[in-house]
Amino acid sequence: MHNKPYIQENQEMLSLDEIVLRLKQRNLKEVEKASGVSYMTIYNIAKGHNKKPYKSTLKLLSVYFEENP
Repeated sequence: MHNKPYIQENQEMLSLDEIVLRLKQRNLKEVEKASGVSYMTIYNIAKGHNKKPYKSTLKLLSVYFEENP
């Protein structure tokens, strides 16, 4: 069963640049499974094609990287 990360209202978010850097070091399919963010969204962020992702997406990825340093 897939569990989405829990996002707190005051969750600190990483910058888009920091997320892009961290994604380059990860298997994007694993990030998809653990974060609940679609593979294509993660891929487009990692490759710089999506320069304005939704705030909710950045929060989910920030939670993922907090839980998976």
